[in-house]
Amino acid sequence: MPDAQTRTTLYRSASLTVVDFAWRAYAHRAGREEAIDAHAVVFVRAGAFVRSVGRESTLADPTQVLFFTKEQPYRVEHPICGGDECTIIKASPQILLEVMRHRSPRHCGIPDAPLTRTHRASTSRAMLLHYALLIGLRHRELPCLAVHELVLELLDEVLRADSPSPVPPVSRAQRDLVAQAKMILWHRYQAPPSLEDFAQILTCSPFHLCRSFSRIVGMPMHRYLDRLRLRLSLVRLTTGESDLTNLALDLGYADHSHFTNAFRREFGLAPSTFRGYGARNGSSACGQVAPTRSWVRAKR
Repeated sequence: MPDAQTRTTLYRSASLTVVDFAWRAYAHRAGREEAIDAHAVVFVRAGAFVRSVGRESTLADPTQVLFFTKEQPYRVEHPICGGDECTIIKASPQILLEVMRHRSPRHCGIPDAPLTRTHRASTSRAMLLHYALLIGLRHRELPCLAVHELVLELLDEVLRADSPSPVPPVSRAQRDLVAQAKMILWHRYQAPPSLEDFAQILTCSPFHLCRSFSRIVGMPMHRYLDRLRLRLSLVRLTTGESDLTNLALDLGYADHSHFTNAFRREFGLAPSTFRGYGARNGSSACGQVAPTRSWVRAKR
């Protein structure tokens, strides 16, 4: 059966486009080189893939935000069956440069390539802003002004750390090791191996694995696993999941309360509250920007 792609344009203006993208695919190696027709910020909602730009490869999963530069060649590999679901925000270079200069007045971006990174970790606030936008557009209740305000707030959040502080150099072997560890966590997020088993699978010491992972990803493995699980829960909560206990167990949590506590720590609200916004289709849900800000915390 061939791969199947669907693209639904949720919003389009002269300077902004929001696309709901899904790719149902079998696992396969990197395909042909391709390029996007506009500068874009991409949020992975479900699934995972490897995006390679030049010699740099990134495992794109729901913990990451990807940056695509217009006409810059890249390749995509799906190491995991099932494909992926993404929200793509295409923005004019003028908007991107203005947002970046707001955070860093001395930033001298290039209009043809305003994005200086290929990816970064998504914050909790970015994920909530992203879903506020997605839910509002799906329900067709967001007026144009609210769409623009929400997109600009979201871009401001994901681009705020575009000039990272210096990071100690890491070897290619360390990056490969961490990429393999993240892949194992993706495959086995419901019941991950112990640290000792992890190290045995990857033929390294537990200390070296933990140190390399924290150094490259910016958080320990257990924190990354929790972020992955919680971001996967957002998809099901916005598509009608009614049994929170079943969801908690599917994600690998011991019970409903463990999941609820973890969700509240990450996003600042209960999963039932978030689900309520996703289930409604009136202006009280996302038809206005103000109500969404009651659950979009400033937590980084």
